[in-house]
Amino acid sequence: MRRFRHLWISLFLICFSLLGFVGRVEATDGLRGDECIVTEDEIILQDFYFFCNTLVVYGYISGDIVGIASEVTIAREGHVTGDIWIVGGQLTIEGVVGDDIHFVGADLDVTGLARFSQQGSDIIAAGISLQIDERVVIPGDVIYYGYQAILEGAINGNIDFQGQSLLIQNNVAGSVNAIVGDQEGNAPLSSLPLLYSVDFRKPGLYFSTSSDDERQGYVNGDLTYEAPQRISTRDNIGGRVRYSQAVGQASITQAEQPDTFLQIVGNYILVTARDVTALGLIGVLMLKYVSPLLTEPGYRVQTKPFSAFSWGLILFLLSIPSALFVVLLSLLILLVIFVITISELTLMTAIILTVLNLGLMGGFLFLLIFMGRVITSFVVGYVLLRWIRQLWLRYIGSPPSILSELWLSVLLGVTVVALAVRLPLGSFVGLLQLFITGVVAIAGLGAIFMYLRDLRYITDRRDLPLSERMKPIPPPPEDFDFDLEIPVGMDNLPPGFAGFDE
Repeated sequence: MRRFRHLWISLFLICFSLLGFVGRVEATDGLRGDECIVTEDEIILQDFYFFCNTLVVYGYISGDIVGIASEVTIAREGHVTGDIWIVGGQLTIEGVVGDDIHFVGADLDVTGLARFSQQGSDIIAAGISLQIDERVVIPGDVIYYGYQAILEGAINGNIDFQGQSLLIQNNVAGSVNAIVGDQEGNAPLSSLPLLYSVDFRKPGLYFSTSSDDERQGYVNGDLTYEAPQRISTRDNIGGRVRYSQAVGQASITQAEQPDTFLQIVGNYILVTARDVTALGLIGVLMLKYVSPLLTEPGYRVQTKPFSAFSWGLILFLLSIPSALFVVLLSLLILLVIFVITISELTLMTAIILTVLNLGLMGGFLFLLIFMGRVITSFVVGYVLLRWIRQLWLRYIGSPPSILSELWLSVLLGVTVVALAVRLPLGSFVGLLQLFITGVVAIAGLGAIFMYLRDLRYITDRRDLPLSERMKPIPPPPEDFDFDLEIPVGMDNLPPGFAGFDE
């Protein structure tokens, strides 16, 4: 988690700054509109806020620049003395930046004669692609979370990358920490021409794109990287090289060496234990405090699995456009309030809408990822325990009472499911395991919907609670004669009755 720290702090500060911008834009210099331009003769002696489709900065901004736009360009003549905090599609830096660059969006390009006026300036960003031109020198660190980072310029600090493709073609004064994809894989697309000029590179860690390249990257410090396969770094690293196989993508049958095998097994045990602990705790708490919300949907998964999965799949597919609609509606409401008022009502509305949106989306994800899996796993455990009780009764005798406990069904079910879907057997089996996990979660989600629907429509017409139907049928009385061969309903007929005529 330490590797994520700077990134998450930056994302939080970006969101916080944008919320502040919504309420303060009238009190400081700022622009809003379709095409926004800070001309070359403009000098802004304070922080600059914007909400535009496109923004081009040719002038001088003495302070931070904060805002949202589809495309932002700091032109060669532009000069920003403070930080850059931007959420948008594409950010292009060609001019002078005084401090750090914080960006969340599709494409970040630091190109041309871009330069930094202060020592220690960092780039902290998340998106699809980051590209630093060969003529650019980054004074500080580069922290990037996204698909690819093409670093042709010199880096005077450290590099922290998490994604698929990392290309280093210049000197790195510090160390490199990276998580990359498999070099045997392919890029998702050749390019993204409809939106921004992004050319996708193949996954993996590279210090040159081909043997004909004149420039090759060199890391003065240590290299710590995680990837499905090792790469040759003998001529590119000045310090130590620490490699760990990406156990999430690896197959236990294809481990390179014994320590990698042990690492894969250890990771498998750790991840499985984490799932069992989280899902088991949720299931036991549900059973103790809201047991109908576990047993009733569980009954529906057991008796109508296809209906439960179908309803869950419908809800899952509807959740995507619904979430987009809610976000767009919230932005529309915020924009209307922003246009008609300059009071603190805008800031309060933004906070309330953000909390509501995150609450709705988080609640749905909790239902799907956690409660849905718990419910279906509970059914798996219940069926297994019932089978165990039957075998015990047949071959040993009366089964112990603990085998009838529902909490044991929860723990057994989540353990069996976690062991099955986390077993590291390669990418193909991993896709199948991911599919099984999705089926488990979606079926549980659909069962919850079916239970809530039944509460609304058919509660008064049920003659037996569904939770009672899950209990085993009581054994026959001790004096019951199994050898009595009298059909049911035939013991009260008159003497000499031989049957009905056809």
